[in-house]
Amino acid sequence: MERLLRGAAEIRITGAAPWKLINTCCRERITVEGVESDDLITCRALIFAADAERVKSLAPRCGCDVEVLSVRGRPIWKKNLHRRRWAALCAAAVAAAILVSSLFVWDIRVTENDSDIPDTVILRTLAEQGVGVGSFWPSFRGERIRSRALPELPGLSWLAVNVRGSTASVEVRAAVEKPEITDPRQAADVTASRSGVITEICVFEGEALVARGDAVTAGQTLVSCERAARRGGTRTVHACAEITAHTWYELTASAPLTACVREGAGAARYRFALLIGNARINFYADSGISGTECDKITKIWELGIKNVFSLPVAAVFETLQPYTLSETALSREAVRASLEEELRAALKERLGETGTVLSEYFTASEKNGMLTLTLRSECEERIDKETLRP
Repeated sequence: MERLLRGAAEIRITGAAPWKLINTCCRERITVEGVESDDLITCRALIFAADAERVKSLAPRCGCDVEVLSVRGRPIWKKNLHRRRWAALCAAAVAAAILVSSLFVWDIRVTENDSDIPDTVILRTLAEQGVGVGSFWPSFRGERIRSRALPELPGLSWLAVNVRGSTASVEVRAAVEKPEITDPRQAADVTASRSGVITEICVFEGEALVARGDAVTAGQTLVSCERAARRGGTRTVHACAEITAHTWYELTASAPLTACVREGAGAARYRFALLIGNARINFYADSGISGTECDKITKIWELGIKNVFSLPVAAVFETLQPYTLSETALSREAVRASLEEELRAALKERLGETGTVLSEYFTASEKNGMLTLTLRSECEERIDKETLRP
């Protein structure tokens, strides 16, 4: 360790009696270590780099020549550092820039969102509260951010902003709607949610006005809240029943039998821009609006290391590929299959979890290059609907 700190030099001594110079160095209190003989007139040794000039001055008196073969340790470090002082200064400046930059948010995005509110609306609301690109994140206070942002976003019940490096991730949770609470003592009828033929009726409370096999229309009262009392007259209750019926659906969908296909037209063009914070510097002359139809592919390279640090600098590379549109005929069978799948999905959504399809058939017609498909289906589903009386 002492050799590294003070610097060690390997020397080669050449002369009729190299041992005389080594003895002289010892008398002059010069440390000599690791003496190795190459031949009768040559040997090598290790001394401290600071003593190299003194050893050279003593060599002529002993009839020897001294050659410094190598130097290692602090003198070399100091020399290299002196040569690269600008590189060291630049490295220090970059390190300081990264340290200062890490205290600001340069990338903010919504990572978890189970609500219907778009991410852009959430980010815009946070920016109005001072949580955005360029903000000083050590000043963030979670409770204060939530108390200010949630009233502006009524569809949310919870919001959190987590910062890692210079990247802020936003997590939100949708507000849970309050369940509808009905008063079991309030008068209510059971009505039909849609037209059909009743196949099964089970009344828990109230007076049934229809029976199995009856045809009913949407909105018709099926079970009345008024029922006969034991001592005569009538009394009002909260009617409750489960009523299943056969229902019929007719759904229609259309789709063109041709499609527009893109074909490349001409060579691609490339553009470059630089993002510094919220500012964009374009290194191209045009306005960015192409006069022809073009596909634009944008790639953004951000300066930083993910989840470690991020700098407010990014390079933008855009590729513009002109194209032309041409019509091509589609397979009638493929279009029909797509429409059938779409109609079945729509029917399943209307029936919900309680409905089943008993039978179905499709009819197709073609006019002006459009294929129209109609689904007629017989289903079985619950049609009871609770309707409160005023």
